[in-house]
Amino acid sequence: MTPGLLARHGFRYDSSLMDADRPYQLAVGPEADAARIVEIPIHWGLDDWEQYAYIPDEERTGHIENPRKVREMWGAELRASCAEHGCCVFTMHPFLSGRPSRAAALAELLDEMLTLRDAGLWIADVRTIAAHIEKLELPGVHHSPPEVPAGWLSR
Repeated sequence: MTPGLLARHGFRYDSSLMDADRPYQLAVGPEADAARIVEIPIHWGLDDWEQYAYIPDEERTGHIENPRKVREMWGAELRASCAEHGCCVFTMHPFLSGRPSRAAALAELLDEMLTLRDAGLWIADVRTIAAHIEKLELPGVHHSPPEVPAGWLSR
């Protein structure tokens, strides 16, 4: 439903499914000519909210991680993604990753990315990635919604 709505309103890409290690063409329906958008998968482990966000008295936030730990975790994911020719998308919020010690760890990660770029890592924003995937003419992947068990929606 949502991918169809996004395609109808001119969106070219989405990053909400978290279901793959590489971008792909997401077909909004099972038909061969169904509209498509590019899915650029993300992962909670690469989102700074999960590492640094803390809201007192909020059950859905954890403890604040040490930037050294986050730097190592993200670096390991970056290196593994690079080795597998995957896509590694980091999600960062300025009010979280912008703190001085976190920004310093991020600078180290960026330095590692630049080193890996010399070894073949492609560094790009999601708009550029989506444009590249569109040009590849990949087959569309359609995710059929699961069947709803009988009586599940009745009250």
